Amino acid sequence: MALNPVERRMALNPVERRMALLCEHWLAFRADPVPRLLVWQVPENALRLVECFVEVQKLDLPYASGDVFLLFKLPYEHGLQFARGLKDSLRGQFNASQADLQRQGLAADWDFDPAGTPDTPAGVAQALRAFGSRYHRHMGHLVLVLMPPALSDLQAYLDWLRALLDTGLPERLRVLLVDPLEQPRLGSLADGGDARVAVQRPAIDGMATAQDTFAQEGGTSPAAVFRNLMMGAVVLAEKGSADQVKARAADALAFARQQQWHDQEVALRILVAGALLKESRHAEALTVYTAARAAAQHTVQAAHPAGLKLLLQTWFGEAGVRLAAGDARAAAVCYDEAAVVAQRDANPILAIEAFRMAGWCLARAGDRDAALQRLACAVDLGASLKPEARAMTTLPVALVDALRTLDAPRVARMQQTKRRLQQALDGVRQRAEQRGAQLAAAQVPSALVIVDQERQQQAEAAATRAHAELDAAAQGAEADFIRTLARGRALLGADWLVDNDIALPPSPDEAAAP
Repeated sequence: MALNPVERRMALNPVERRMALLCEHWLAFRADPVPRLLVWQVPENALRLVECFVEVQKLDLPYASGDVFLLFKLPYEHGLQFARGLKDSLRGQFNASQADLQRQGLAADWDFDPAGTPDTPAGVAQALRAFGSRYHRHMGHLVLVLMPPALSDLQAYLDWLRALLDTGLPERLRVLLVDPLEQPRLGSLADGGDARVAVQRPAIDGMATAQDTFAQEGGTSPAAVFRNLMMGAVVLAEKGSADQVKARAADALAFARQQQWHDQEVALRILVAGALLKESRHAEALTVYTAARAAAQHTVQAAHPAGLKLLLQTWFGEAGVRLAAGDARAAAVCYDEAAVVAQRDANPILAIEAFRMAGWCLARAGDRDAALQRLACAVDLGASLKPEARAMTTLPVALVDALRTLDAPRVARMQQTKRRLQQALDGVRQRAEQRGAQLAAAQVPSALVIVDQERQQQAEAAATRAHAELDAAAQGAEADFIRTLARGRALLGADWLVDNDIALPPSPDEAAAP
């Protein structure tokens, strides 16, 4: 008797079952001759499972569809750049697969020059159709899978995708997009009942997959038993209530204490404290962090290699709870302790962050001098790092925190400059899209070069104006403000305030005064 799809899935391991489920969703979409683009909305923790599904389509497996999936992970900056990048990558993927084609007895002679087609959605469609036509006897459908790691302009990207659909993709050429379920952005393609677009929500979850995998592996060793207990608590921490997490963690905690695994006890208690914090149960969370710190002290005394790191986590965690409870001064004490532990652990990155947060908390509590003292410690630690490492820490934020503590209204004016810079750069991107469309329509061969040059010139001009405005905003400031600003430039370069939107974010005021 033949097995139905559900029975076939149950015969597989947990990861394979998810692959089979995704394959069923894909086949259902493929069977409909009308839609050309499919959006899969899945939890963020399941994005890697989708990538895995795309990769295994190259293999002869029960959950392979027989289609050829081409995965592209290119950032979207503007339409011309994206189209050229896709075509270049398509050519690169073909070149890399020539040996495989020859082993299959296929001619690896597809003649394609990325510059020979327009850098537009139509040019991309033309390239894909040419590839599909060359090898159509040896494949099912050809699938363009787009997972851009960054989008400079979401609306422009959506417009680009609609333009791709407007080229009239053939039935055997489909597009697959992946959208995080927590913040879906691509489902709007289906707004207005566009029959060319389908949206599915496959029931896959990365944490549940991991839990099922560990459970299926079985094992009676203490490590295997604890791992299953721990995973149950981890899964609930993401979706369950704090009481559910506490109940599930109790068995794992008792087992860890029985085994004298103090490091695992710390991890469990931090997990429970986090669940309590999400429900604003501050007093209970503080109690749990105190117990976690006692366990962490045991690991330090036992010279556990991660002992100081675990101890550090308890101080950062408690500080977060005290901040959430509105006690900034008590939080500063915790961050001070964290700074000491981080330095003992030779971890300057977290020591900088601990001093920075202690300074931020003390400034919030109204203790200006103590705040500046902590922030100065953060800056001094940052100065001890190699120049290329400094911007990878929170040193830039610490410097701006010091500037804000010295003169908050002046920093607010500097943020208005950043708002104007952001608006100017938004305009640069919009003009690049429009200019690219015009040049592509006129079939100008050097359209991409022209747009990139114009875009760079306009962006540099906007940055130059921002530099001048920031310098003007600093004029007349007190000496400590000027010294801190100069030290930031010495440690991070002349462009640090212009380029770093985390250290100096744009003003939230859309109508910032000039």
